[in-house]
Amino acid sequence: MTDVIVDEHLTDLEGLHGAELVGCTIEGVTAEGLSLAGARLESCRFVDCHLRRASFVGTRMDDTTFLRTNLAGVDWTGLEWSAFRIGPGLRFADCTLDYATFHGVALTDLVVHACRAREVDFGSCDLTGADLRFTDLTDARFDGATLVDADLTGAVGYDFDLTDVRHRGCRVSLPEAGALLQRLGVEVHPAPLPEPLEDVLRGATG
Repeated sequence: MTDVIVDEHLTDLEGLHGAELVGCTIEGVTAEGLSLAGARLESCRFVDCHLRRASFVGTRMDDTTFLRTNLAGVDWTGLEWSAFRIGPGLRFADCTLDYATFHGVALTDLVVHACRAREVDFGSCDLTGADLRFTDLTDARFDGATLVDADLTGAVGYDFDLTDVRHRGCRVSLPEAGALLQRLGVEVHPAPLPEPLEDVLRGATG
């Protein structure tokens, strides 16, 4: 029989693989390599947890938020993604996601806000409408990804081939935007100081 836990504040997740958690707050849990295989999480929040290399194989998450949580090295491809409802299924804020992989997953409206996500694999992901603002994306992979209407303003360290991703409506900011243009052969220079008009006219006539 599945354990169903509703609206509780949890500080220990041992033995909860396969359980159903609804509206729970999981706070201050340190459990590197924790397995929540087969569990179902709905409208849950993880706060200040340390869950490096956690296993979510077969886990169903709907409307789940992670705040200030270390999730480095997690393979997110094992989630039961087909169970997600319409709308954002996952939100990360001020989290560590280094070395994680989402490869090939549909991540429409994903929120990864002000996180550290170095060397994360977003290859072939559908990131339509994703919020990646102010996130450190150093060496993150986006090959073959869809970034339509995604927001990367304030994010740093990312670089991808504009000919290899779908990017209509994608929002980026300097200096990373300059690096993307340089990949296309466009020379990007800082705005020069205006010259005196007399010098400009003299150069044009002489």
